[in-house]
Amino acid sequence: MVSKFGLFVLIFAPLDIIIGIGTAIIGITAWGIVVPLCFLGWQLGVFNSVFLSFFMDFIDSLYSFTMLMIFIKRKNRRAKELNNKNIEQIDLRLGPALRFIPVIIGATLLGLFLAKDYLKSYTSFLEGGIGYFMLVFAAAFFYKAFRARYVRLHPKNTSNLTPLRLTAINSDQSHQDNDLAVLSIDHQNDYLNLESDSDSNLDQENKNESKDESKNEIKNDSLDDPKNEYKIKYELSFSKNDENDDQITSDETRQQNQIFDQNSLNEGLIRNKKPSKKYRYFMEFLRHFIVILLIFPWGMIGGFIGFGVGLIFSVIIMTAFKLPTISGVINGNLLSATLTGLGFFFYIGFDLVDWSLMYPYMLVSILFSMIGTSIGIFFASFFSKEKLFFLMATILVICSIISIIIPYVNR
Repeated sequence: MVSKFGLFVLIFAPLDIIIGIGTAIIGITAWGIVVPLCFLGWQLGVFNSVFLSFFMDFIDSLYSFTMLMIFIKRKNRRAKELNNKNIEQIDLRLGPALRFIPVIIGATLLGLFLAKDYLKSYTSFLEGGIGYFMLVFAAAFFYKAFRARYVRLHPKNTSNLTPLRLTAINSDQSHQDNDLAVLSIDHQNDYLNLESDSDSNLDQENKNESKDESKNEIKNDSLDDPKNEYKIKYELSFSKNDENDDQITSDETRQQNQIFDQNSLNEGLIRNKKPSKKYRYFMEFLRHFIVILLIFPWGMIGGFIGFGVGLIFSVIIMTAFKLPTISGVINGNLLSATLTGLGFFFYIGFDLVDWSLMYPYMLVSILFSMIGTSIGIFFASFFSKEKLFFLMATILVICSIISIIIPYVNR
C-alpha cells in the first residue's frame, strides 16, 4: 500500500518538472497545481499549502533568474567577441524590474497582512480557476509561434527594390543628426516628389541656370552663417538613369521646425524634429503609471493567496518596455522572486507553518522543480523563438488543464 507521502512523490515529481520548465521559459507559478492539490487532495491546511507554493516559486524564480542572466550574458559576450551577426544579442535590461520592486514590496506586504487574518475565511480562492486564465496566455503564445514560423517560411523578397537615398545637411549640428537615410521603394517609377520653393513666374531656362548657383550659395551660407539653423539640402540619388533625370531636383531651403506628417513618413520621408523633452517625460511618466496600476493589484493578490505572478509580470514588462521575450521573462522572474521571497519569510516570521509536517514535502518539491527549471533554462537559452513560443504555449496548456481538473477530481 502506497503511503500518503509516497503518492505525493509519484504525482508531484513529474508535475514539479513541468512547473520548473514553465518557470524558466515563461515565469509560470506553481500555485495553480500545488495549492489545489495540497489543500484539497492532501489536506495539508491553508497556510501550509500556500507556503509550499511560495517556497517553490521563490527558489525556482531566483534560480531561473540567476542562471538565465549568466547564460545570456555569456552568449552575448561570445557573439561580440566572434563578431558573428548571425547570433542574436539579447537586450538584458533589468531597469524595468528594478524600478517596480518597491511597488511589489508594498503590494505584497499588504496582501500578506490581509491573508494572515482573512485567508482562512476565503478558502474558495484556493480551489483552482487560474487554469482558464492561463489558457488565454497559451493562445497568445501559439499565435506568436505560428507568426514566427510564417516569417521564417515566407521571407520578404527585397531583390527587386530600388534604393532611394535621402541626405539631410544641417549647418549647426554634428553629423550625428545628419544620418543618411537609405529607403527602399517597390517600383522604380515611384519617385519622391519634393515641392520647390522657386518662383513660379520664372521660365524653365532661368530655373535651370540658377540651380548650380543656388546649390553653392546654400552650402556656403550653411557653413558660414551659424544662425541658419534649419537650412537643409536634400540630395536624391536614384539607380534609374533615363532622360527624365533632370526632373530630380534638390530642395533649396526649408523653414524652421519643419515636420513631415505621419503619412509622409510612411511614404519614405524622415522626420526633421524630435518630440520635445516635456512630451517625452510625460509619455514616460504615463507608461510607468500604467504599469504600476497593473502590477500593484497583482502583487496584492499574490501576497494574499500565494500566487507567484511571474507570467503576468513578464507579459506586462515585455509589452510596456518592448523587451524581447526572454528578457521580459528575466525581469518577471526577478519581480516574482521578490514577491514570493517576502511571502516565504513572512510565513516563517509569523510562525504560520507546521515544519514537522512540511519539510519532507518541501524537499521533494524543490528537488524535482529545480530539475525542471534547469531543463527550462537550457531551452530558453538555446531554442529559437519559434520553438520557444511553441514550448511556452504547450506548457501553459498542460498546467492549465491540470489546474482545471484538480478541483473536480477531489470532490
